[in-house]
Amino acid sequence: MGCPANNSQFGYTMKAPTTTLPYGVSVDFTVPSGVTSVASTSTGKWCTAGNLIANDGSGNYAECSITYFASGGSQSQGWYFWYGWNGSGSYISLGTAPTGDSVTLTLQWNGSQWQATLTDHTHSGNNQAAGIGSSSKFSIANSNIWFENGGNTTCSNYSSWGSTLTFSNLKYYDINGSQISFSNAICGYVNCNVPNTCTGGTACITESTSVSSLTITRNC
Repeated sequence: MGCPANNSQFGYTMKAPTTTLPYGVSVDFTVPSGVTSVASTSTGKWCTAGNLIANDGSGNYAECSITYFASGGSQSQGWYFWYGWNGSGSYISLGTAPTGDSVTLTLQWNGSQWQATLTDHTHSGNNQAAGIGSSSKFSIANSNIWFENGGNTTCSNYSSWGSTLTFSNLKYYDINGSQISFSNAICGYVNCNVPNTCTGGTACITESTSVSSLTITRNC
């Protein structure tokens, strides 16, 4: 997948296992503290705390995210679980701000459509599961995990971001929802419309990766 013109994205693409065809994927992360401030100063007045995408390898994809809209955005101010197909989708309002919460995003083919699930391990009242209408069955070729900032490319707007955003425990599942054992492999990076530099010229945002995790950090 490429980079939409009005969204800054930071993340990576993970290869899927080939020993057993995967029809599900999940990832864990903790919602960072600075999402609301980045949203309030972004072009679109929104910011995601994390996105998960399952790709078929030929342009089709299922996606879900935790998204915050500030005042003046296309949604009423607040936190949402978003889920969709090929970039079009729906929002479900969350009852409790998930800042600092440990969460899991999951995409799984359920026999008739892709299902997107949010599991909030801190505030269970935020848990959501929704079928993605008009989606089609495919085995996952690769998945994306990333953060989108709604077009905010000014480094000073990230001052309340917190130390890091770390995606971890990326898992793939078979058609029955059972976890597949495999060796993780990063096959591409997403780093578009990067915020400007810190004083002294260092990059505002950097990414650190291992075979099983991605950490996004503000340097100043």
